[in-house]
Parts: sequence; C-alpha cells; structure tokens
Amino acid sequence: MERLLSIRTVVVTVCWALGCSAINGAVPTTLQVKSSYGGAWQTKTLHVMEHESGFTPVEHARDTWTEEGSYRRLRSDSTGFYRVEKIGDRWWLIDPNGYATINRAVCCMPTTDIQHNYDMCYAAGFNSSGNFLSSESQTMKVYNAQNLRQWGYTRRVPFYAGYAKVRHKYYPNTPDALKNNDTYIFALDPLFARYCDSIAALRIEPYKDERQMIGWFTDNEIPFQNTQLQLLVRDLPEGDTCRTLAIEWAANHGLSVEDCVNATSALTEDLKNQFVAYVGAAYYRTVYEAIRRYDPNHLIMGSRLHGRPRANLHLVAASHQYTDVTSVNFYDRYQPIDQITLPQWTQDHPCIVGEFYIKDVTRQNKEQSGAGWYVKDQVSRGYWYEHVVLQLIESKCYIGWQYFRYGDDPDGSNKGMTDVNNNEYTALTERMRIVNEQTYALADYYDGVSRGSSMNREYNIPASADTYIEVGTNVNHGSEETMQVHYTRAENTRKEAFIRFEIPRAIVGDTLEHAELRLTVTAGSGKPLLMVSLQDDGSWQENSLTGTLRTGNEVWKSVYERVASVYDSIKAQTYVFDLTPVVKSMAGVDTLAVKVHVLSVTNDAVVIATRENSDATICPQLIIRVKDNEGTGIDPVSEESNEAWYTVTGQKIDGGQNTLPSGVYVSKKQKIFVP
Repeated sequence: MERLLSIRTVVVTVCWALGCSAINGAVPTTLQVKSSYGGAWQTKTLHVMEHESGFTPVEHARDTWTEEGSYRRLRSDSTGFYRVEKIGDRWWLIDPNGYATINRAVCCMPTTDIQHNYDMCYAAGFNSSGNFLSSESQTMKVYNAQNLRQWGYTRRVPFYAGYAKVRHKYYPNTPDALKNNDTYIFALDPLFARYCDSIAALRIEPYKDERQMIGWFTDNEIPFQNTQLQLLVRDLPEGDTCRTLAIEWAANHGLSVEDCVNATSALTEDLKNQFVAYVGAAYYRTVYEAIRRYDPNHLIMGSRLHGRPRANLHLVAASHQYTDVTSVNFYDRYQPIDQITLPQWTQDHPCIVGEFYIKDVTRQNKEQSGAGWYVKDQVSRGYWYEHVVLQLIESKCYIGWQYFRYGDDPDGSNKGMTDVNNNEYTALTERMRIVNEQTYALADYYDGVSRGSSMNREYNIPASADTYIEVGTNVNHGSEETMQVHYTRAENTRKEAFIRFEIPRAIVGDTLEHAELRLTVTAGSGKPLLMVSLQDDGSWQENSLTGTLRTGNEVWKSVYERVASVYDSIKAQTYVFDLTPVVKSMAGVDTLAVKVHVLSVTNDAVVIATRENSDATICPQLIIRVKDNEGTGIDPVSEESNEAWYTVTGQKIDGGQNTLPSGVYVSKKQKIFVP
C-alpha cells in the first residue's frame, strides 16, 4: 500500500526555545570588557534580543530568505545588480533580483575547504563573503558556481596605496623619506586622476558585469590624519603641485605658510579637520569618477574609515558625498552608539561596517595582535557581536556588516570564528546565528511594521523513488531498504544516492514558507561533508539506474547544484536539510529530484533509510509548510470520510479526507478519486 501525503494545520507558537535556541542560562545585562590586554576590566551594558521589550523572534526565520539570503517579504525594482534604496526611513541593500537585504559577511575566507567554510558561515546566518579573501574570485568561481545558494561578494582596488608607491616617478624632487610613504595623502595631485583612470581601466572594467558582486572598496584605512596640511607644506619641496595647492587652500582660510609649517595656534583643530576633509573629498571624487567611467553597475563603498579619521565629521561628510555607501572599520569603541550610528555621523547616508571583532583574553596569555577589545570567553564574544549588530540594525542607515575574520590570525590572535586549525568556536557562532537569523524580523520590529504570517499548513510528502549507485558498476540497488553514500579517492568506487519527490502544484509557489528534506542515517561514518544537490533531470528510474547510466548522463553525474550540507560526525539519527529557496522557485514544477553525496574521504559509507524501509518513520520525507492566512489555494478538508472525490478547480481542492496518494499531480479541472 502506498504511503500517503499527509496534511495538517500548524499554529506557530513562537518562543525563545523554538525561535532562537538560546544558549542555556540567564542572559546577562552587562559584559566584562577591557580595551587592552593590560587594561582594567570595565562593566558595560549589554544589549541583546532577550532585552528587547515587545520583540518576538520569528520561528523558522530562514524561511523568509531567498537564495541570496535576502528578505523574501520585501521587494523593490530589479536592476540585475546590487544597489541601495531608502524604503520608509530605512536604507536597504537591494539584491540583483530586487529583494531587500542586509549584508552579513565574513572577511578573510581561505581558499581551502571552501564548501565547508562557506557552509559553516551560512549556518551561522551569514550571506556574503567580505574583504581580504585569499582570492577575490573564489566566491563567484567556486562557491557560487557549485551551489544554488548565491553569495554576494566585494572587490577592493588600492587606488591611493598604489599611487603612493609610484608618485615619486612623476615628481622627481620628492624627498626620499616621502617615497612610498602613505602617511602623506597626495590626492590633490592632477596626476592622481590620470593614475586612477589607468587603474580603473585595468582593474575595474573586467568585472563590471558580475551579477553577484556587491561593490568596490577603494583602498583600506587611508591614514587621513589631521596633520596633513602641516606635512604637505613642511615636507614637500617648493614648486611641488600638491604643496602649492595646499598653500592656496591655507591662504583662502587665513593661514600663512609659517602657520602651516609650525602648526601655530592659527591652525586650529577644526581647520586641520577641514583640510584633511578637503583632501579626502578630492580622493573620493577622483576615485568615484574613475570607477564610474568603467563600471556603471556596482556600488562604490569607500575606503573603510577607521580610528581618528573616523571621528572627523568633515571627512565623513566627504565620504558620504562621493560614495554610494560609506564603509567604516569599528574597533576603538565598545559600541556603535558611541559614534558611528549617531545621526550626525550617518547623516542619513547608507553605511556598512567593514571590520569588527572582539578577542577572548584567555586564548593567549599575552597581548594579542591587532586592534579590538577583550572579553573573558567565547560566549561573551558572541554576546558582544549581537550587541553591536542590534545597534547597527536599529540605526536604519547600516545596510550590513562584515565580520573580521573567518579564522584566528596565524599567530593565534583570537579574531576568528575558528581557531588556526579550523575548529569552530561554537559558543560564538551559535550566538551569531541567533541574531543573524532574526535580522529582518529585527528590522521590522525597529521599523514598526509586520510582514509575516502566524499560521501555516504542513505537508509531509514521501519519496516517490530512491536508490543509490556505485559509480563503476552496472548493479541496481532500487529495491533495498537502505542506500549508501561514500566518497573515495578512486571515482569508480564512489557511491551516490538519488531521491525523487512528486509535489502537488497547489502547494508550491509564493505561499510556500518552508521546505526541508529529512533523511535518517542508520550507520554513520567519521566526519564527512554530506551534501544534497539539485538534479534538473529526474527521469531516472529507481529499478534501473546504475553507475554506468549515471556516468553517461551529465546532469546525474554533476554535483555542482549544491543546496544544503551537514559537516559533522555523522551518527545514526535524522538529519534535516533546508531546501526552502529551491522549492520556492519551483512554481508549476511537479518533481523535485536530488542527489545525496559526500565530498570528503571517509573509511566507511554513510547508510540512509530508503522509502522501502520496513520502518515507515525513518523513510525519506519532504516537509513543506505554506502560508495559510494569505491563501494557499487549498481549503481545509474533513477527516470524517474514508473515501472522497477531490474536485480540482484551478488550485482549489474540495474533498473529504486529508490525504492524497503519493505521486498524484494536482492540475486544473482534474478529478481525483481516493479509495
């Protein structure tokens, strides 16, 4: 007898245990921090979601995400590229498909173990790679090329850093001490614009059509110190164009050459800040114009203001004027509301944090390299991350943040989400996950809007076919109670599982909220990277598919439409793979075919129960939830009758019981009899 597709109504009860899996124990209201290794511990206020009066976390929050990790419930115009838009009183990043998103990125992603590392970050709620990748193209060419999930990424071009190295070739009288010295900002040079144009033609134009690229960072932490006027006038030789222009600016502001050289009292702090902002405006304008000549599509995201230059509001305003997004690196303050989220700082301009982290003082019994404050453990690092993120979301000007970094520094300085051996700091990443998953719910909360539904209907769809193949054989395993997946160095000894589900059209489309694949492992093996990939061709037959047939079909052979993964010590238990974005995109498609495979070598195969298994509770299942209160196209059905006619009109089913046979297609004006 066929197993039946079951339907049940689920009232969503939202609570912390379900919605956020909060870390055990009471959530503190303060945090112990210190600004340096040798400094004194301070008690600071801690702001986390549990302290937000009236905020209710969204259960299954990832169900609202697109394949880009954007917010499926808020859409604007699509341009095919990332852009920024103010909707209401909040700035949003808009993805290439028009969905509003908040960029949650991780910097310094290595090129080794890309699938595992990106999947680990996705599990922690991130949706993009940030700056300082081992290869700037790795997200596009490796991860996005092999996965249906599409991550955003950025690129960086060092316009000024490059010019500082070659400037003396154009100005032969440059003193030796100023050659290749980026303390001096020569953005006023007329030749700087020519240099930027040549670099843009070489480094910008080739990437102008990349769809998933978010934008350009220009340079990194340029030292816009307010001593620039004194440095340029005092240390450049007479007749140097940059010195001449600096003296002209000074004269227009009532300053003599002597005032500049000796930094007299006439050269006030405000005038110092105004001049460096004048230099900064020249830099941002020149770079912006150079990029726009060769790339009309991507965001220009600035130079990642940091430290003391970040406190110069004149300079910040210059960045706002000549960038699409102002980037800022955040280390020397405890919290954003002390500076970078203040209205006088953001000036209603879209902003992004390019770097931030805090270190666990116990990881090294000495001063750890780099900037950043200290806390006492990894849980506190997670709480501080959430504290920062909540303030960025609440500000309504931050379109995202990029965490620095994926792994600890090679010297062990505790900046990363993993240690130097790629062991995950789970206490940190769990808290990251909690707040990252609720990003859009928090934005709605701070905006005073609601874009969600409160009731779903759930469908349990059994597999209509499943089997596994051994690559180098003609043996068929379609009638067995278990299937095996195994990765070996020799391709001919690998094993892959194939599963197919038939999905009634009436439950697929815009009303779908969640879809997950549940597989029960009956025998685990080591710590493989267990993958689920979409198969565009589901025409294989479970009682005839073999390794030979699979090898002759490029779709069946492919493992490059990856949708979900588990990287863990695989045990005998049920594993859940989130397929929501995939099934959401299947409106009008009846068949979902997937491959289950492994990407890392283990001694033994992972064994998974099939639909033929004698224990019906462990057979493969596709669980689908749809919105109920917005109209699923499916009416509630009675459980009183053992038999009924289903009359299908469009997408409306009228019937007398709550089951449909596995594999039945629901189509327009079709009458289905269920005995």
